[in-house]
Amino acid sequence: MFVVVVKKSVEKQIKRLPDRIYNKFVLAVDTIANNPYAHGSKKMQGYENRYRFKFDVGYRIIYLIEKDILKIVIIEVGPRQGIY
Repeated sequence: MFVVVVKKSVEKQIKRLPDRIYNKFVLAVDTIANNPYAHGSKKMQGYENRYRFKFDVGYRIIYLIEKDILKIVIIEVGPRQGIY
């Protein structure tokens, strides 16, 4: 299982999520922690270790995978149109 770290700037984004979306976000983080390559994740073009995970209609988690130390860093959370 991977350790999940959330950047400070992302904490504000998470607090602003509606309750229904927040609950899905928590489940998505649990899924990513167990398997960062789970169904719903996709490698982002142009980056070596950056992935996105679709956790609700229109919402994404952008994260980095550090395989050598089993760590995931969440670098962006929000609606699709706001984070790409």
